[in-house]
Amino acid sequence: MPERLDCRPWQLIAKELSTETNPKSLTELSTELIRALETQGIGEKCQDLAHESGAYSDFGSFVASVLPRGRIVHFQKNETIFSHGEPSESMYYIQRGYVKLSATSARGKEAVIGICSSRELFGESCITHSTRFHSAVALTNVQAVKINYKVIQSVLWAGGGVASALVAYLLQRSLRIQQSLTDTLLLSSADRLAAIRSSLRSRSKATDQPVLKVSQQTLADMMGISRQRVNSLSRARPHALTTSQRQDFEKIVENAVALMHSDYASLQMLFPERGSGGELRLLSFRGFNPEAAKFWEWVRADSKSTCGIALRDYKQVIATDIAACEFMAGSEDQDVYLQTGIRACQTTPLISTAGNVVGMISTHWRTPHKPSERDFELFDSLARQATHLVERCSP
Repeated sequence: MPERLDCRPWQLIAKELSTETNPKSLTELSTELIRALETQGIGEKCQDLAHESGAYSDFGSFVASVLPRGRIVHFQKNETIFSHGEPSESMYYIQRGYVKLSATSARGKEAVIGICSSRELFGESCITHSTRFHSAVALTNVQAVKINYKVIQSVLWAGGGVASALVAYLLQRSLRIQQSLTDTLLLSSADRLAAIRSSLRSRSKATDQPVLKVSQQTLADMMGISRQRVNSLSRARPHALTTSQRQDFEKIVENAVALMHSDYASLQMLFPERGSGGELRLLSFRGFNPEAAKFWEWVRADSKSTCGIALRDYKQVIATDIAACEFMAGSEDQDVYLQTGIRACQTTPLISTAGNVVGMISTHWRTPHKPSERDFELFDSLARQATHLVERCSP
């Protein structure tokens, strides 16, 4: 049995949750609740304190309520967690790892319904205590909490915020599955492949896990196409831009220079299918010499440029003085910046409405420089416009 939790941290969290002037959001506190559960183990005291705090208005509250009533289980990579047609006796909450959910036709063809990662639930068919309608297999080593169906049913029957949190979570996941089905019907194979890989990268960032390396066969099963087609898409060369697209991107870059009072600017599109972490393709630029444009034609996540760091960390990156920049020190990127006459730069990720990074927009200065908050307020509007244009630029 896991050790009982030290209840003192939960008293502090409960106090914060019950304070009207609480400076933290309920989501932040619920995240703390989950992390501490996962770090310290599972114990009845945590359940009692979470109950006393009334922290039941989001998914974190549901997790805090039910985890202490489950047990930790481990699965090795490629181990079957449950199979289609088995009695549905429990639900699982993933603490670490990735799980593949799939269904198999009578002829043996597999279709991947989805991939779940840490801090997600699967096995919800136990709510009705019916048979499993799909199978679950560990794609990596997995640690999860197994929760008996009676616990889930008791939560739903009791009603209140905890039940609402569970229902809201399941509805949100249902919407994601519907969106995936819509993408399958309406998007090109290349777009679907890019969306899947971008989604996996985003989830790895959100859960502090390594990016899941999915086999081409699994990708094919997710997309409903052949493995050979996935292989062909992965090796395909980027398409050429139309005249209209080039003009649109040039206008974005010109506006970026004007808004940020910069000397250079660039716009990039993410190709998540290239390499292990995706690569950024230079779409348009202002001020680069031919050598710099060639050097930054493709940028990987291990690059020491601001756009490479932004791709790796999925956040805005600013270098106010490149000559003294620590993360660039001694790198080829630093040399090219300085040889090009660039002494400061910033890169802003272009994030789609689905939460995926689709590209980068950067501005550069000839002298050390720190953009103001007012600069970024105006620039953010341009970044949204750039995001829309880049999303439309599909292979």
